[in-house]
Amino acid sequence: QLVDVAHRTKNTDLIQALQKEGILDTDTVTIQEVQNAYMHAADVKPYRFEPWLHVASLYWYYPEHKDAHACYRFASKGVKAGPIQPHTLFAQNTTEYSLNHLACACGLEAGQPRESWIESCSKVVNDLSSISHLTSYETALKTDCENIIINKASQ
Repeated sequence: QLVDVAHRTKNTDLIQALQKEGILDTDTVTIQEVQNAYMHAADVKPYRFEPWLHVASLYWYYPEHKDAHACYRFASKGVKAGPIQPHTLFAQNTTEYSLNHLACACGLEAGQPRESWIESCSKVVNDLSSISHLTSYETALKTDCENIIINKASQ
């Protein structure tokens, strides 16, 4: 994530610190270096959703890098990577729902076949429908997936 922050902020102190640690080779950070850093994290901890979520988000939430195909590619790989193992420190649900939401929304936007992303959308809707108190973020994910399933997917 530090490489990502260095890319977005162009913070010279952070870039120099990452160079000193041998993480970066140059004074400028490219989107490819950010992607590589997240893929390295996924290689080290393949059962974690976070690297996949962050790299997919690069291609969905940042207008200068928006690419629904790349977003879908990384989000769907992350969904297939499997759940967070129970011994980890972080809560699984929000990260998993966010990743499934991206797989759904990006798959639709990228023109992927419905069967390749509908399961991700259904997981978000079904799992979050069984929870009595949702955060506003979880509610937004659920609502968006419901809208995709009902309105966009039926077209």
